[in-house]
Amino acid sequence: MLSRVANSIFWMSRYLERAVNAARLIETQLHMILDLPSLREDPNAWKPLVDITGDGDYFSEKVGAPTRENVMFFHTFDSAYPHSIKSCMTSARENARSVREVIPSEIWEMINKLYLQVVMIGPEGGFSEEEILKANKEKIKEISFGKNRFRSETAGVFAVSIINNYKNL
Repeated sequence: MLSRVANSIFWMSRYLERAVNAARLIETQLHMILDLPSLREDPNAWKPLVDITGDGDYFSEKVGAPTRENVMFFHTFDSAYPHSIKSCMTSARENARSVREVIPSEIWEMINKLYLQVVMIGPEGGFSEEEILKANKEKIKEISFGKNRFRSETAGVFAVSIINNYKNL
């Protein structure tokens, strides 16, 4: 029994760490693009984010062009990609759930809350039909932060900051 608990706690922590690392990669890329205006027009500006994970071939085969939208979706919400934030949070939550009786309730509540708070932020003009279909397929629920919209340049930083707020579990 101790081995099962230790294994689940190890993997819970590892998956949380992977989610935080993915969020940091995205946050760093967003800041770099904000700081270097020449990258905003570069069609390959987001490609390094795929290459750094070593999944360039997988990405090209499954997703296609390394656009901002494709790379962000791939690293955050793509449940078929095992290193996406969503996949990591799902795995962390499942490991935490399996040992819920032995971990402090605060840890379970924080992981569960983070899992339920994953946010999808689209461009200023709203989501395209294709993006809405993808979100519905991934069972992402729509929430509102009020009548105002975030600018697309700052919305990603907001979403990543939510994840980074939980990095000290």
